[in-house]
Amino acid sequence: MAVSFTYNTRLNDSELFIDAPNNDAHQRAFAQHSPDAKYDQVLAEWRLPWNGEPVDQYIIALTSLIESNPIEPEFHRITEDKGIKYGYAQSTVGEGAEIQIDALRANNISDTRIFYDKLEGRNPATPKLSECLDLIRSGDVLYVWNLNRLARSLKQLSEALQAIQDGGAHLVSLDEKIDSREAEFKNFVTHITYASNFEKEANKIRTSAGIKEAAAKGRIGGRKFSLSRQQLEMMVQAILNGVDMDSIADMVKLTPSSVYRNLPGGPTAIKEIYESEGDEGVQNYLDRLMESRKMGITPDIRNEIIQLSKNGMTVPEIVKRTSFNRETIRAIIKEGDN
Repeated sequence: MAVSFTYNTRLNDSELFIDAPNNDAHQRAFAQHSPDAKYDQVLAEWRLPWNGEPVDQYIIALTSLIESNPIEPEFHRITEDKGIKYGYAQSTVGEGAEIQIDALRANNISDTRIFYDKLEGRNPATPKLSECLDLIRSGDVLYVWNLNRLARSLKQLSEALQAIQDGGAHLVSLDEKIDSREAEFKNFVTHITYASNFEKEANKIRTSAGIKEAAAKGRIGGRKFSLSRQQLEMMVQAILNGVDMDSIADMVKLTPSSVYRNLPGGPTAIKEIYESEGDEGVQNYLDRLMESRKMGITPDIRNEIIQLSKNGMTVPEIVKRTSFNRETIRAIIKEGDN
């Protein structure tokens, strides 16, 4: 009996890519319908020459050939031999990784040792890079097309290079002709690490100066102090740059407890939002904070709502008591849980 599947497909000038598993059923179907089709283990897609046939019709014909066999997941084991070549590639939404992967293959790196991350969102995770870095051992070599395909920030690059060096492995960047095994690149990791630390400290200094400038334009002192959006942004950036709360409080001439009152959830919540949602999430956090101020929700009222929830009062009960709508109450409680 035939079974139906839902596939993601994409086309370039001469090839069709189909997001289908590499199992016995699909291998038989492709062999019968498209003998030139090959499974790309790195992209986890079937790729085949394309003659312009409507994709929908092709998929219908393909699925009609697939028997209802149990589909076993595709996996491979990486050996732990010494001196293994690994490859890593990454692309963002809308980009292809074919050029990178073809370059890695041209350097005799097998598909089973090429790792590929397709990045999505502003601060995407790179699980395949983490998997690769966990595998490399002393004497192994990690190949990338370009350093900006290994990391998207100086900090990330420093961390990746340090992991490679700590494992006794080496890095080759094909496009930039960097090979950490060569004498001229002996101190490459040290230089990158120094540059990353310099950037971090410079950010702290710039943030401190910005907060002081913003504070100078506002009202200083006690609970009457109303922090502006600019000041809140500076404080959030300081937290993300690693500045401690006592230093931030000193910059804006508030007590640490007042800083916490003005930033619901404190550093933990802000860092979690940034790690999961990036800059956009942080801006949404600040938008909600400013909107609550317009509605008359002061830090003290916010803390009271959170405490009422912790004491067992339901959202409808809090709505009746405070006159704020349910969505606002839920958002405040959620921030308080972080």
